Order: sequence, then C-alpha cells, then structure tokens
Amino acid sequence: MEYNEQEAIKYIKNSLTQEVSSDEILNIIDLIWDFYDKKGLLEITFEDYIEDENYELELIEYVKNGIKDSEIKNPVIEQIVLAELDYENTLEDF
Repeated sequence: MEYNEQEAIKYIKNSLTQEVSSDEILNIIDLIWDFYDKKGLLEITFEDYIEDENYELELIEYVKNGIKDSEIKNPVIEQIVLAELDYENTLEDF
C-alpha cells in the first residue's frame, strides 16, 4: 500500500485521547516528512536508522520544535507522532 495522508489522519485521530484538527495533524505529518528529508531518509531505506533507540526521540523533538506556536500540548504531539509511525508500519505489512 502507498502512503495516503487522509488515511493517516483518520488512523491518527482514532488513536488520540483528545480532539485535534485534521489541519494540525497534517502539519505534524508534514514535519515528520520534513525530518525524513533533512536526514536523507526519503531516498534510502532507513531500517538501520530507525533501529537506533534515539530515532523516535529525535523525531518527536524535531516536531515539537517545529510547532512551538501550536495549541497542541507536548504529550499529544508525541501521541500523534507515534500514531503516524504506527500508520507507516501498517503499510509495511502488505
């Protein structure tokens, strides 16, 4: 399966404990993909990179720093990032 932003948003919304707008989620998704681009992870397979224990922490911090002006609180940002990563993993199962 290919990545689908609308499906990712729906998947993420279903995993959150509080209501977050689709636009806010999409902003975070964009930051995640910006992180991948800056790390050069869009042009190579990054299984070796994501095995690094600091990968998720680095990604979460990158997103938090990218949306400092957002009303979304840090624990929810972390939930969104982890849910987006879970969505990506569902694509690998097919």
